[in-house]
Formats: sequence, C-alpha cells, structure tokens
Amino acid sequence: MKRCLRCEVDKSETEFYRNRSKKDGLNEYCKLCFLALSHDSYVRHKEKKLAWQKRYRDANPVLRATAVRQSTEKTKILVLSHYGPNGVLQCNRCDCSDLRALTIDHVEGGGGEHRKELRKNVWFWLKKNEFPEGYQTLCFNHQRIKQFENREFGGGRPKVEGGSERLIRQREAQARFRANNPRVDVQYRQQLKIQVCTHYGYNGELKCAWNGCEWTDIRVLSIDHINGGGTEHRKQIGGGGAVLYGWLIEQGFPNGYQTLCMNHQWIKEAA
Repeated sequence: MKRCLRCEVDKSETEFYRNRSKKDGLNEYCKLCFLALSHDSYVRHKEKKLAWQKRYRDANPVLRATAVRQSTEKTKILVLSHYGPNGVLQCNRCDCSDLRALTIDHVEGGGGEHRKELRKNVWFWLKKNEFPEGYQTLCFNHQRIKQFENREFGGGRPKVEGGSERLIRQREAQARFRANNPRVDVQYRQQLKIQVCTHYGYNGELKCAWNGCEWTDIRVLSIDHINGGGTEHRKQIGGGGAVLYGWLIEQGFPNGYQTLCMNHQWIKEAA
C-alpha cells in the first residue's frame, strides 16, 4: 500500500504510475490525482504552450514537415492494416503489400463525395472514429477494377431512362454528337489505348513495363512519362486519355514513355 500525497488515501501500488527517480519506484501521486494535476497544469499554461509550439514550427519548417509526414505514414499503416485481410497490411483482393500502392476503398462507393465532406485526411478521420465499417484496403489496381465493375465513374454510370423533356433532348443531342464524332466513342478510345499501351508495354506486349510486374488488364494500364512532366504535357496537347493516345500515334510513338499499371504509377511517383 502507498499513500497519495494529494488525496491522502492509501491505495494499492498498481494505482500509481512508475517513477524511477523515486526510492520506491512509484510516483508520489496516484493515477487519478496525477491526471487531474496534469490537466490543471495544461489549462493554466495552455496559451503559453501553444504560442511556444507555433514559434517552434515557424522556426523549423523542415522538421515540422517531416513530423507531419511521419505521423501520416504511421496512421496510414495502422488504418490499412486494420481494413486489410485478417488485420494484415495487404490488399483484400491480391497479395500486394506495398504501402505506396495501397489505399482505402469505400465498399459501397461514394468515396469522392465523402472526402469532399471531410475536407481533411481520411486516415485520421477513420482512426478518430474508431474504424467504422464500410471500408476496405485495396491496391490501386483493384480499386480501378472495382470502379469499372460497379460503373462508378464517367460514362460507366448506369443509364437512367425517362426524365424531363430538357434532359431527354440533352441525351438525344449527346447521342447525335457521339454518332458524328467517332473519336469520342468508347470503343474507339479503347482501341487507341490498346494500340499505344501495347507499343509501350513490356517487350511490345500489352503488359506493365515495370520489371517483374505481370499485370495485363487494360483497365489498370496507362501511359507514364518516364522523365516526369506528364501534367504539363497533357495541358499542352489539350488533354489525356484518347487525346494523348492519338498524339502519340501521330508523332510516330516517340521515346520517353512506358506502359505502367496503376500500382506502379503510384510507386514510381512516391520513389
């Protein structure tokens, strides 16, 4: 037994935090009193402490950025492991375990809207809310495939019949535009993509060019600018996708490009 100096109550030694600087190896205050004193001290010195922290962050921007990055990575590993198969840091659909190629997927969709509502990092939100259900860990390849399977984006949205007269006229106008402009047709774009990704693929095959990668699914393959600058290049030529594929064909398949799967696009970007 040991008496707390604050509440003056005899308590079991398990009710005290350890303190090696004391003769008995225990703090002089019990756990409840120690927490109460710590809280009181924080409240009294809160403004002073926050001001000091701000001065330190402003004076050490590099250290602050490093700390934020490390904290985010630690939380990301915790969240992805929780939502992985059997609590393991791994995609739920394959054996990919590379942190750079893993992400959180909203099982029922709606991830884009949810992230807009949060306006902050989803990793910290999931941890703060004690890991709610409805999420899973996927690699970028399988998240892309899931988007195609569930028709979660672009022209893949389920077709809605009926609607107002204005909406019906708009659909008819879109149908006429597609008929008169085959370059925007889905099959035409798919043919362009297959042709270009095959040329820049591994050994001229429709396959990711990353050493050792076996992905051949056209849904997850895309063109990578080997030396970077892809965003600026797409702006210069007027867009990506079919625009980029058409440009590469017209230029005679210039050097400096390669076919990569989504996973290795992200791994290369993080390197």
